[in-house]
Amino acid sequence: MYAVKLSTDHAVSIIEKKPEQALLDFCYENIGCQYVEHVTARGLQQPYILMIDEEGRLKDKPVVNFIASYLYGAHEHLEPIVGNALVLKLGMTSEGLDILPLDEAEARQVEESMKKISHVAYRKVLTAFRAVFVGEVEKEADNG
Repeated sequence: MYAVKLSTDHAVSIIEKKPEQALLDFCYENIGCQYVEHVTARGLQQPYILMIDEEGRLKDKPVVNFIASYLYGAHEHLEPIVGNALVLKLGMTSEGLDILPLDEAEARQVEESMKKISHVAYRKVLTAFRAVFVGEVEKEADNG
């Protein structure tokens, strides 16, 4: 079983989960955190979701994940995703709705689509945040 990793260095890769590894441990290891959160991203079609670092913005030096932020809509609402993120899916199990890894075909499809949007994601998120930051700096200078 697999996930697609969206790294803070703009890399998109398929990573494999070992059958004996718990999904939560797999997420901790590959996101690089101790607490994860799943978010529904506007830029992902159902059943896909993002697993992110729940405390990412509280770290000493948070790093914006441009692809995950774009999928989340940060270029519109200015709430970025920081740190690595994983694309997984929601699906039914014998216990009900749960977070699941991707099969190989899903992982390849998601990887390809994420690579296609990576440059657009970087540009849109950076432009949105730059506009806000420059606006705030100019406002402060005017109030001087």
